[in-house]
Amino acid sequence: SKFRQYRFEIDLPSEVDGKIIEAEDWWQSAIGSMGTSESFVLGDRSVVDSHQLGQIDDCHSVWWQVNLMPRGVSDRSFVTVGFANDATLTYMTKSVDGPEFNALVTPATFGSKSALVQGQVLFYGFRIMPVTNGDGHHKGCKVVSFEHVDPLGDIPSMLTNLDSVGRG
Repeated sequence: SKFRQYRFEIDLPSEVDGKIIEAEDWWQSAIGSMGTSESFVLGDRSVVDSHQLGQIDDCHSVWWQVNLMPRGVSDRSFVTVGFANDATLTYMTKSVDGPEFNALVTPATFGSKSALVQGQVLFYGFRIMPVTNGDGHHKGCKVVSFEHVDPLGDIPSMLTNLDSVGRG
């Protein structure tokens, strides 16, 4: 398949500089970093650029992102609508397209990115969850991230999932 499907979990420290960090603290840090030069999404080595194009309401926003592709394949850009749920500490995005959204990002929008191919995010998101030990006491937190992306264009299937073989 040319779809990239990926899921991973990371344990987050329960204490930083002697201060206990709860899931809500990690959530605020993650959401607060988005759209800045310190955005945690830039920790994904394939993400080279990310901009918030607009805020629809308190929970919904529109984003543009550029991802590197393997050598010889054009890099991809994605326009998505994101939804942040503070109650469940969950963030999800899905591609949007059509003339109205395509007009938001043209080759000149962010400089010389004219060789980009528009990809499609079928589903991307993350959730931050508290972790407790057997007796219900705070043990820390974890972040679960998941993505299902179609890079579109003419790409050999092997290259699409090259870096995620054996992960699940």
